[in-house]
Amino acid sequence: GVFQAMYLLTNVQLVENGELDEDQIPVKKGDRVIIIGGGNVAMDAARTCVRLGCESVTVAYRRSQEQMPALLSEYEEARAEGVQFQWFASPVGVEGKDKVEGFKYEVMALNEDGAGIHGTGNFQVMPVDKIIIAAGHKPNARLIGEGNNLKVDEKGYIITSEDPYGMTNRDGVFAGGDVVHKPATVVLAMREAKKAVDGMVKYMEIKKAQESTNQ
Repeated sequence: GVFQAMYLLTNVQLVENGELDEDQIPVKKGDRVIIIGGGNVAMDAARTCVRLGCESVTVAYRRSQEQMPALLSEYEEARAEGVQFQWFASPVGVEGKDKVEGFKYEVMALNEDGAGIHGTGNFQVMPVDKIIIAAGHKPNARLIGEGNNLKVDEKGYIITSEDPYGMTNRDGVFAGGDVVHKPATVVLAMREAKKAVDGMVKYMEIKKAQESTNQ
């Protein structure tokens, strides 16, 4: 009963594509669901759960609505669809033995500076059937792991060049989108992918020119 948001979103898409049976969707009609996180992926997962007929869908975020990284439009549309929000809720644990029965969290509070947060020592348990994690997404380890020799920053995101745009430290290998700029919006990912394509074209033209000169 605890799984990543991308597992839910991917399976739903595969079902819609006719590549998976509907019973492979990890949430069911009537489920009480909690989504941990405050980004656009959390909004996507929450709205998907609503459309799947879940009894209640709540997004738990450890800070305030003003500090949430999701786009304001995504938040407002989620609210309009019936998604509930539990602010200042920092995950602590999962209640239940054979299956998920509750989501345990510590109530947080703003520091005096109005920016940081701290725990209050007040712990609450929310009855739920499924817990979806939509926080801490990182590039796939198979992509950036040993053997691929791709340079990454301290958080595991691929480092690329400005000229040719999008090229990694490996000659002729390009990257763009979330794996470079961290999860943000589809529009940004598409824009960066197009810029990376321009970088590929430039790289190929230079390579062809060099080969012609050598001949």
